[in-house]
Formats: sequence, C-alpha cells, structure tokens
Amino acid sequence: MTGKALFTSKIFWWNVIAGGLQVATWAVGSGLIPQPYGVAVQSIVNIILRLVTTEPITSVLPGVGPAPKTT
Repeated sequence: MTGKALFTSKIFWWNVIAGGLQVATWAVGSGLIPQPYGVAVQSIVNIILRLVTTEPITSVLPGVGPAPKTT
C-alpha cells in the first residue's frame, strides 16, 4: 500500500484551519465559532474525513522519504 505526505492530507489541513479559527475566536474575544457548535462540527468533520481515508501518512513532505518511526 502506498502512502501520502502529511501536507497533502485533508484531515491535517482541516485540523489546522479549525485550530486557527479556535485561536482567532480566543484572540478576538468574540464568538467566531459559537459554542458548543465549534467542537461538535470539528469532531464530525474529522470523523467523516477519517472514514473516507484510503492511504496512510508515510512522510511529512511530498517526495522527502518516510516519516520518522515512533515507538
């Protein structure tokens, strides 16, 4: 089975965007993402993306080799 780079993963970019929105909400002090909906929407989208994932992450950058092994 072939894999793909972390930076080409939809799950990775969804989490970066969702985390950025949460930080922006905290920094601005207003509800850019109304609570408790932000966490619920992030979780649901994350689950959907994980269900449709077909390839493992094998490297961090495209064409740079395998990801470091964690033990």
